[in-house]
Amino acid sequence: MLRLYVVTAWRTLLKNRFYTGISIIGLAVASAAFFLLYNYVRFERSYENMHPDAASIYRVTLDLYEGSEYVVTDCETYPPMGPVLKMKYPEVLDYVRAQDMGDQELTFGVKAFRSERIYAVDPSLLDVFNIPLLTVDKTAALSAPGKVIISQAIAGKLFGSADPIGQTIMIAGRPNMVSAVMPDAPANTHLKMEVILPLATLVQMGYNLDNWGGNNNYLYLRVKPGTDLASFNARLAEFSRERLKDEIATAEPMKDIHLYSNKTFEPDINGDARSVNILAGIALLVLFIGSANYVNLATARLSEKRKESGLRKVLGSSRASLVLLFFLESVLIN
Repeated sequence: MLRLYVVTAWRTLLKNRFYTGISIIGLAVASAAFFLLYNYVRFERSYENMHPDAASIYRVTLDLYEGSEYVVTDCETYPPMGPVLKMKYPEVLDYVRAQDMGDQELTFGVKAFRSERIYAVDPSLLDVFNIPLLTVDKTAALSAPGKVIISQAIAGKLFGSADPIGQTIMIAGRPNMVSAVMPDAPANTHLKMEVILPLATLVQMGYNLDNWGGNNNYLYLRVKPGTDLASFNARLAEFSRERLKDEIATAEPMKDIHLYSNKTFEPDINGDARSVNILAGIALLVLFIGSANYVNLATARLSEKRKESGLRKVLGSSRASLVLLFFLESVLIN
């Protein structure tokens, strides 16, 4: 009997091709637009989800003032700030400093190309961000100056299918031994790294990690779960008045960086929470309009359906069978 109802519903839809076509096109366009917008919104809101401890990782930024007048907020901080905050505040479990080395040339033999995603970091980066390595143990990967971790994409460009571990590449004219290979950074992270060096390499080049005179490090703190952000920022403000001049340090959740942070020297182009929320609303509106259009078309055919229902009742159809038949028509269209 069910097969007969499906065949009957299918023949009814074919008979009313214009109504069927309009209904299908309306629902298809609305659904396609909804899912495209939904996927974009979901992607924008998924930043940093690959980090298991993302909810407990804060980035420290600096609000810069001229006297009492606010000027701008800078994403970069001073190199000694990380160790000092870990020593001063028990809720700070660990820290990571990341120094953007800018556009540098990478060479291996006759192969050479440039990368803009080269960072010198604390070895704790691998644990705080939980970056997996495809080849060696994390403890040895950044244990000494002159070592370097490269992404799979960089390894493919420089070495092809050959094993890169132990090979020496030149970065900005200085030799570095490949100690590990990491997966390529996903698209939904604000800190996309292709090449990672230990900060000890910069120290060999003359970089002073005790310098309070130049703020050019990104600083990330892993704090104890449940740490109150407002309370922690109040303590950072107190610390700033003691240590800094015309600057206030502020922590922001790492998961908020992409949509809610628009500061100077951001490592990547950020999104906008307001725009994403508007698009989410538009997606729901489009889906509602498409559904309402389908309901209106179905309502417009109500008089025709009444005649059909009356004739089928005269021929012996029950109320339940009619409901099932008309329901199958809607199912086929959807």
